[in-house]
Amino acid sequence: MRNRLNAASGLRLPATLVFDYPTPAELAAYLRSEVVPDAAGASDAPVLAGIDRLENLLAAVGSDDEQRTRITLRLNDMLAKWGDVRVAAEPAAAPKDLEAASDEEIFDFLGKEFGIS
Repeated sequence: MRNRLNAASGLRLPATLVFDYPTPAELAAYLRSEVVPDAAGASDAPVLAGIDRLENLLAAVGSDDEQRTRITLRLNDMLAKWGDVRVAAEPAAAPKDLEAASDEEIFDFLGKEFGIS
């Protein structure tokens, strides 16, 4: 059965497949997850893989303060741009009537508008 599933799916399935997934429902769920990856996890997978590579590269950086400072400034710039994109995509809604707005509503608006929380 495993060999037939290997051939049909193009996957390399473990020899213990039927023991790991003993019911048809469990086996079907496993095969589906292997054949059709989760869309939410698949979209950010290349970015996370790149971050993993970056982490490994940063671990190899020596103790040269000038080099570390240049890298830190560049990373901070990238993070600031990343945050700006998210903030721009989610504009804060101003209270409709400032006179009627509570203190909490005003502080919430200011926090969202200026990125203060």
